[in-house]
Amino acid sequence: MDVKPPAKRVTHLVAGRHRAAEIAPGVVCIEGHQVTSMGTLTEFGVVVDEFDSTDTIEVSPSQLQRAETLTRRNETSRPRPDPAPL
Repeated sequence: MDVKPPAKRVTHLVAGRHRAAEIAPGVVCIEGHQVTSMGTLTEFGVVVDEFDSTDTIEVSPSQLQRAETLTRRNETSRPRPDPAPL
């Protein structure tokens, strides 16, 4: 019996035409099965727009795991706020 990967709702358009689902905070799975952070996309000048859709795309368990890894990496690489002056 084949088990289909979970479907995630399309939440963004990447570069105006590629459907993507945000599968972890700040991380999208672009249709065609590429997982990347929205920060990386915008850093390279790729426009990521929010998109309200009822469409879904399939996301594999390994892609969800990759998204969690990227989220943790993004959280640890964020600049820390300056401490309050004494």
